[in-house]
Amino acid sequence: MSFNTVNQHCLDHIVGLAETKEVIAAEDIVDERGVMLWAKGGRVSRELQEKLLKRKLMQPLEVTLTVNDAVSFATVIDDALALLDTDPMLGAMAGSRDTLAVLRDMRGMPLPPPVSLLLTASRERQRKAFDHNLYTVLISMGIGARLRMGFQDAQTLMLAALLHDLGEMYINPDFLNVQQRLEPKDWKYVAAHPLIGRMVIQDMTKLPSAVGECVVMHHERLDGSGYPNHVAHTRPNRLGAWLAVADSVAAIVARGGVGCASRVGLALRIVPEE
Repeated sequence: MSFNTVNQHCLDHIVGLAETKEVIAAEDIVDERGVMLWAKGGRVSRELQEKLLKRKLMQPLEVTLTVNDAVSFATVIDDALALLDTDPMLGAMAGSRDTLAVLRDMRGMPLPPPVSLLLTASRERQRKAFDHNLYTVLISMGIGARLRMGFQDAQTLMLAALLHDLGEMYINPDFLNVQQRLEPKDWKYVAAHPLIGRMVIQDMTKLPSAVGECVVMHHERLDGSGYPNHVAHTRPNRLGAWLAVADSVAAIVARGGVGCASRVGLALRIVPEE
């Protein structure tokens, strides 16, 4: 996969975002032959969408765009703390003084612009998916605080939790509908989202490689039953394993309902490594 070829599904999210927020070219958008397709300062529109799908770009579209009022670590933490106030189960898992202190220490961390753009599109257009990221952040931090992780590990884990499903922005949204039964030929695209997420981090940001390694691990399992690589781990990636637990539990807690705690307990007993 090359990000110089514009992904139709990601572009749909960005153009949709531009209908409610000002998404602007931070520099000239140029194709691989040096032909300018959109001038610096131009607002993203449907007209640009038509041009981009026909060309291969000099560099990924995501690194050439900026969005006003974008998602930042400060807004992520504010949104996460608001969730804590509305969900008692989440509060029990991630509402400790130590967890809150770690979260507040992260407020000033910068987010790379391409990541901020994609998260803003998710927040505005896929709120349920964005909130799942917040649940995963909170539960990851709760696990880490309980196990006394250091500040560097906390940074890595929080970034990975926030970005773990970023690859889903590049997948046909119909395939992500949990009510839809997928054929193997379609499931392979869903199963690739951890790899795509790591590629976004590697190719479009200068974030530590450890963040991408956690992202690619979040659906792996100790016995090799996970994906995308079906890796059996005799010495698992510690932070990746915590993220895998947090991701699974976050999905259960977000659904809520009677018996939520029992379902979490069952998942932690039957899913390898959890």
